[in-house]
Amino acid sequence: MIWIVTDTQANLPRETADAMGIAVMHSYVWFGREKLKEGVDISDAGFYERLATSEEIPTTTPPTVEDFLAAYRQIITDDADAQILSVHVSSKLSECLQNATQAAQEFEDKRVTVFDTLTASVAEGLLVYQAAKMAQTGSRLKAIIKELTVMREQARIFFLVDSVKYLASGGRIGGAAYLAQTEMSVKPMLTVHEGEITGYARFTERSGALKNLKALVKHVARGRDNALISTAHAMCQEEANSLNESIMEELTPEVLLTSLLSPATGTHTGPGTLAVGWYVPEG
Repeated sequence: MIWIVTDTQANLPRETADAMGIAVMHSYVWFGREKLKEGVDISDAGFYERLATSEEIPTTTPPTVEDFLAAYRQIITDDADAQILSVHVSSKLSECLQNATQAAQEFEDKRVTVFDTLTASVAEGLLVYQAAKMAQTGSRLKAIIKELTVMREQARIFFLVDSVKYLASGGRIGGAAYLAQTEMSVKPMLTVHEGEITGYARFTERSGALKNLKALVKHVARGRDNALISTAHAMCQEEANSLNESIMEELTPEVLLTSLLSPATGTHTGPGTLAVGWYVPEG
């Protein structure tokens, strides 16, 4: 059996991960010298409550090599014939994949395969979802990796942030570095290109940015009933609801996943982030 492992930056709804048997690795959030394991020591909602009152921007560290080793060993203990496919956030944005790869090398016979999505958040989550779906229906590892390689090129993510200061503070701003001098009144829309965060557009009003975000996903998915779509937000529930309602009013996606951004993601994008990702298979 093929088992799928991922990280919380995939922003998969917990019920989806549980139902599909996806093992999710948790990152660590640091408020000063205080280390908290997301989802264990602090909830997603609790993280954002604390972020709103914190005088300093927190930092994150990915799951450790030891964390991955423990997870892989547990899967193999439960299923002696297990093959593990570990699918993770872009290696250009996190050391998560590096740690997973180091852990995978401890196992013989290529028992663990690590895949770099070269994307993040909801787009990463769609690759993980597809991998788990194919594994459940009996696809072989080679076929799953082939599909993920196509998705890596075609899946898209766009997200709005209230401020780029969180991205700049965490060093994740990448090709969007020019936005660091953006006026606070300007609302940037960002994307991920070739594994790095880059700027896409700037709007004078948040409402205009949200309208454009809706238009983007509708343009590519209208008339396609095989589209995979995922949305996530950081403390902007009403806007997320509006986005989801707009999608379902005009589109018929195969799946629409929605979640709160994990602390590992929200630390770098900040409150007010709204993201949408999609993959529309050809044919």
